[in-house]
Amino acid sequence: HELVHSTVFLKSQPNFNEGVASFIGQEASIRFLAGDPPRAARRRQEVTDSRALARFLLAYRTQIRLLYAEASGAEETALRREKAEDEARRELRELPLFTYPSEELANTIALNDACLALRGTYAEEIPRFENVLDDLKGDLPAFIDRLRAAAARENPSESFFAHQSPPDSG
Repeated sequence: HELVHSTVFLKSQPNFNEGVASFIGQEASIRFLAGDPPRAARRRQEVTDSRALARFLLAYRTQIRLLYAEASGAEETALRREKAEDEARRELRELPLFTYPSEELANTIALNDACLALRGTYAEEIPRFENVLDDLKGDLPAFIDRLRAAAARENPSESFFAHQSPPDSG
């Protein structure tokens, strides 16, 4: 993660920087374990689960933003927020995760606004990073080269994501 920051860091783009560093770190860890297929498969599943959880939490964060925008008063907001959190915890219990204990996760994960904001910092662009890597046929060094090239351009994050297939919505 920190090696990515020391290689490429886009000024005033914290979500992009943290997201790409996390993404490259995850992908590199899988490749590092390639010589031990069971460990590599386990790590791939951990990353898959982590990304599924991130997608869920990003969708929940969007739901909470809409709730705040639509609520008409503090009491209504608090009631709707509590109901939304209860529903999110129920849905988390049913999320098909293989490396996280779903019941424990649903009971203990912090779902407050600050934690949702922080998760967004690291995960918001993950689907787009996945798409770029897919477009590059899984070539992580080419992904990093693309990142370096984009960093030298006027709008680096826009340049990085240019000319890619749309993210998979599923």
